[in-house]
Amino acid sequence: MTSSLALAATATSTAISGSTLLFPVVGSPITQVKAPLAFNALFERAGVDARVVPLELPPDTVVATCRALLASRSIGGQLVTVPYKNT
Repeated sequence: MTSSLALAATATSTAISGSTLLFPVVGSPITQVKAPLAFNALFERAGVDARVVPLELPPDTVVATCRALLASRSIGGQLVTVPYKNT
């Protein structure tokens, strides 16, 4: 988990606020994902107040958590990686 937090912390220097649109990348393990670095750099260059954040979920919580996240106005969408791409 420390690796995920370190990755998120180094992805961008711009702070996350209450108006930031979030795009979680969901998987397990999540430490290998490169999407936060790539997308956050694009968001920053484009001046878009949005961030991709890694979110490691246990298998038994994926569907319910993803549905709950999409109900939030702060979530702009979700990226899903292994092993949940087929869930």
